[in-house]
Amino acid sequence: MALVPSHSAAPPPRCATPVPPPFPHPWGGSLGPDECLSFPCPVLREDGFGARPQYECYLAELPPGQTNKEGGSVVGYVLFTYTYSTWKGRNLYMDNLYVQPQFRGQKIGKRLIEKAAQAAVSKGCGQLRMHVANWKAKDKDFLARQGGEDLTAKEGWTLFNLDEDALRRLAAQSTI
Repeated sequence: MALVPSHSAAPPPRCATPVPPPFPHPWGGSLGPDECLSFPCPVLREDGFGARPQYECYLAELPPGQTNKEGGSVVGYVLFTYTYSTWKGRNLYMDNLYVQPQFRGQKIGKRLIEKAAQAAVSKGCGQLRMHVANWKAKDKDFLARQGGEDLTAKEGWTLFNLDEDALRRLAAQSTI
């Protein structure tokens, strides 16, 4: 069984490297160096660590010598990218904040979101944005405790998405 890190015993989140240790998978288990969700892992590596990185990622790890139930040291991560708002200027968009269930409630998520906030401030961002599923009440409560506001409730924003098929159809219709 894995040892549980205390807030003071766990090392601070570190920047991910091109071949991270086994990476916690949000739906259980872990992602090894050659496993990805729905696109080729070399794309993930190139997009994060290539000549023009598209995202940044920080990892939360157990202290040296301790492992999680999958045998790795990574127990959480935050992955983010930068966007732009004509209203606010530079933004940090937090795509994923994840802590393995057995390590929740130990301020690991807070430390990870703090790293994202530090990155946002260092880049001159006016805000940090993220999307949260309506059914994830604990996640919404956590973000509210960090100072986050639910813009759906406050301002009535609705999120739209063009999936890959819709994107390709739209691009093919272009007359430009």
